[in-house]
Amino acid sequence: MTDRSVSIDTIDQIPSDLEVTLVPLEGIMKGPMEELI
Repeated sequence: MTDRSVSIDTIDQIPSDLEVTLVPLEGIMKGPMEELI
């Protein structure tokens, strides 16, 4: 049962980790894209 709870905890953390990495990437991408347009 402990293994299952650990996997659930990591799954819950994945979305927040993705948001933390995607938000800066989104800002980095918007700059060059606006300049190109």
